[in-house]
Amino acid sequence: MSTEDFVKRPTGSVAFGHTKCIYYYLIDMRTTLILPPGLVEQAQTSLGFTSKTDTVIFALREVVRRARLDELKSLMGKVSFEFDPADLRKKDRRRP
Repeated sequence: MSTEDFVKRPTGSVAFGHTKCIYYYLIDMRTTLILPPGLVEQAQTSLGFTSKTDTVIFALREVVRRARLDELKSLMGKVSFEFDPADLRKKDRRRP
């Protein structure tokens, strides 16, 4: 997927010296959700978002990210790397 497949939409909130942005796919899926208002407001406040959509998208991405991390953690000790750091340093890394 290339950067042309995304549209950047600033949320207007600033944190850590930069504007928080959520990237939307050009094709959106509209849906109706029943969400607890207090929970949504708490999430918006803690994340610094003003949009409910941005808050929900961020939360969904975080759930997916954590699931992927759990999958990677389950592979610990099952994948073996056989390499010599000294040999890697000697290799010519310039591209032809």
